[in-house]
Amino acid sequence: MVLDPKDINRLATGSHDKTIKIWDIELLKCLNTFEGHDKGIWSLVYNHDGSMMASASPDTKVKLWDPKSGKCINTLYGHSMFCYKAVFDSESVSVASVGADKMLNIWDVRMTKNPKMRVFSNGESNHCLINCDFMPND
Repeated sequence: MVLDPKDINRLATGSHDKTIKIWDIELLKCLNTFEGHDKGIWSLVYNHDGSMMASASPDTKVKLWDPKSGKCINTLYGHSMFCYKAVFDSESVSVASVGADKMLNIWDVRMTKNPKMRVFSNGESNHCLINCDFMPND
């Protein structure tokens, strides 16, 4: 579950049923359902202004979403095994993802239709990576 950074009455959930749902907290109602992953959603996050979301799945993919339309903007391929988590940096310039393949990938997503795939990739870990985050860009 993740709160919309621009609307405190909305939240998003990712589920093992492969869907992302946008909920209105006041109305206790589902407003939209997104589909596109081949397996469940293990990580879901809004960017800083709520204009984009990123989801990570054991289907090895990170997907970028338009939360208003429910459309997948792009799919980021960079993992060969489960993708556990995806996060935006504080300015929504980059997305990082980690997975069971021991990889940390970072993409420049300023051009969502054609993001720079894997600006940085590190596969030097001896074990799977299940979490990542960015330090604030101050």
